[in-house]
Amino acid sequence: MTVDGSAIDEQDYDVSMLNQIDTSKLGEQELRLRVHYAPYYKDITVKANIIWGSTLVAEDQSQTKVDASVSLLHKPDEIPYLNANQGFGVLNPNMTTQPSFQILRQNDKNKLIDVTSDSFENPQDMAGRWNGMFEKVSLRYGDVAVMSVKSGDGSENLHGEDTFISRNETLVKETVGYDDAFYELTSNGYRLMHVNQFIVNKDVHVPLHTTKEEMNKDILKFINPPETVASSDKYRIEFESVDTASSGKKSSVVSVYEKLESGGEFQRNYTVDYIVDPEVTEYYYDTEANLFNKEMTSFEYGTSFTPGPRKYIDKDEILYIYKGWSEEKPDTENFVLQEGIPSSTSREKAYYYVYEKADQLINVTIPTDIVFGTYDDSKVVSSKGYDIKNNSSEVDLEIDLSKFEKIKSDVTLLNANDSDPSEKEASARLNLMVGDKTAISGLTESTNDQELTYLPSGQSSRIRISGTYFGESSEKHKVEYAMHLKFKAQGQNKK
Repeated sequence: MTVDGSAIDEQDYDVSMLNQIDTSKLGEQELRLRVHYAPYYKDITVKANIIWGSTLVAEDQSQTKVDASVSLLHKPDEIPYLNANQGFGVLNPNMTTQPSFQILRQNDKNKLIDVTSDSFENPQDMAGRWNGMFEKVSLRYGDVAVMSVKSGDGSENLHGEDTFISRNETLVKETVGYDDAFYELTSNGYRLMHVNQFIVNKDVHVPLHTTKEEMNKDILKFINPPETVASSDKYRIEFESVDTASSGKKSSVVSVYEKLESGGEFQRNYTVDYIVDPEVTEYYYDTEANLFNKEMTSFEYGTSFTPGPRKYIDKDEILYIYKGWSEEKPDTENFVLQEGIPSSTSREKAYYYVYEKADQLINVTIPTDIVFGTYDDSKVVSSKGYDIKNNSSEVDLEIDLSKFEKIKSDVTLLNANDSDPSEKEASARLNLMVGDKTAISGLTESTNDQELTYLPSGQSSRIRISGTYFGESSEKHKVEYAMHLKFKAQGQNKK
């Protein structure tokens, strides 16, 4: 300021307002000021332009007037405060929407302010009532404002269509499609948050007994950020607890934490529905209550599982055959072995299958003597056929010649690789026949562990001795051998 062309220091004069302007409404207003420089004073008129600043606005349903408008302002000591105002003008006398406004701290359960409205209320009266509530609460940066707008009768949420925010003095919609608009209070104004915009997925299936840690690793199967979220680093998502001890349709709370520009996090909880699928555990025991296998099968909730214990199990080269089942663990007080196959189940369950060694079921008829020799001065060694019969109805048999033992003999036996002698000598080449086929060629005292035949249950095979004698037919030799057979149970139809 200058007086008679000379500049005056600010501390040498003061300025006072001669009238009050209405800062609750946008636009230019005249402000009369009195400048006092003792002993002089001068009255002047200036233009004051009221702007949006950082303001949340609920427009009426025609979007031509304001039903509610809340500006974020700052005191000199950097303490935020709120003011409900008229914006660019309100309807008179009643509103056409029902806006509500909340202030939350740290999470969506901790409400510092919760103000509502109805369509029978005058907008100016509502703004006065809201400001009365705002004045009672001390706010701080990092608190979260929530605005929601419903239709005039309160029956329908308008999903952000009538919710606006001022950006560069222009009202824009930032939360279309959402019931509520969440904004952090910052020193730079309202900051849009996305913590309320996460998408909960439906019909997610999880296995029985899935842990909270496992579900948190797959958290995005259950809930996803909106496409508008550019960086997931600003969010932390986790289950508060899970309910997977039994199958069925379950619900749990998932907490979403959004980092605040002012420091710390804001938490919002979502209810997440999911389906825990049943799981059947099948235990395989022998008759001595030794566990040798366990199988776990998960199946979709709402369907059923049909148990199918295998008839045979091979373990350590020993064949076991199914004997029965129980719902109780073997070698416990309530264990009762049941025959047959368990019924289907639609829930989680444990089955205990019992197996016995299949070798116990071997029942075979074998010849005790096989008589062979040369007849009619022939060099041909032969015997009649002798039947081996598998009498078991449960198992097939693998039959091996484990040992061919000399009891008494003065005849040399030739193996399959020995050449026929060039001169007559007391030697012979013996073959063990099964049916019309040679099972073992060149039986000797060193023949052992040779596969003889495979005999299905209820069937027979005929064995006999064939061969050639290379000595004088006039010489007589009486020989005796012991043939040791080994029988091993096999699952039916294995071969």
